[in-house]
Amino acid sequence: MQAANKVALITGSGKGLGKAFAGALLQRGARVCLSDVDPKTLQSTYDEFVSQYGPENVCSSPCDVTVESNLKDVFSKTRQDLKGLDIVVNNAGIADESKWDKMVDINLKGVVSGTLMAMDGMKPNNGGRGGIIVNVASMAGLIPVAHVPAYSATKHGVVAYTRSWAKHPESTGNNIRMVCLCPAYAQTDIIKMHNRAAQGEDLAKASIMELGVMSVDTVVTAFLKLLDDRDNHGKALSVTRAEGMRYF
Repeated sequence: MQAANKVALITGSGKGLGKAFAGALLQRGARVCLSDVDPKTLQSTYDEFVSQYGPENVCSSPCDVTVESNLKDVFSKTRQDLKGLDIVVNNAGIADESKWDKMVDINLKGVVSGTLMAMDGMKPNNGGRGGIIVNVASMAGLIPVAHVPAYSATKHGVVAYTRSWAKHPESTGNNIRMVCLCPAYAQTDIIKMHNRAAQGEDLAKASIMELGVMSVDTVVTAFLKLLDDRDNHGKALSVTRAEGMRYF
């Protein structure tokens, strides 16, 4: 997909991968609605991108993806301020095994809600023009991860949910493409999850040593590949430092 003149909405885009995805799309000529649960972080990122790309290309709205009204407000603001909706990136997520129920609410339920709203907004019979939905999962959504079982379960759910919807052409039609991004460890705050692991730090450190830690730029490259590739509807793209990118 050519990003120029497209409109994107990205949850969890105040920092980390979400912010990096937004920056990459803006650089390609897209207009982006930023959203994040932390208003201060969101405002800082909004100010940064407005200074680089202009206020006509960026809007923002605080959003807790577990609150349906928040999500509805973000989708409404995107269409109102940026005049469309072509790309939705359900990126918001946490990793904390001590709060497994909150992980389910954010990592899985938030993606389900965001996907349904994206599909509704993109359907031609609702005034949409089609588009692509990128659900951010993890390598932990493709393989079992011993030190974060609940986190892994939520990310497996994201992959299964996305693949399952892709089996229903009568719902997504020929105009909506749905894909998953499954990165391994990257240089973001979520890498600190070994401090919040279910089975202590040793298993976490061993896993990190095995897979390595990627730069954010490496994950952004995979994200852009998902947008650019055409025949990937319903597929999950893994990206690791050791093995690079691979579709599942």
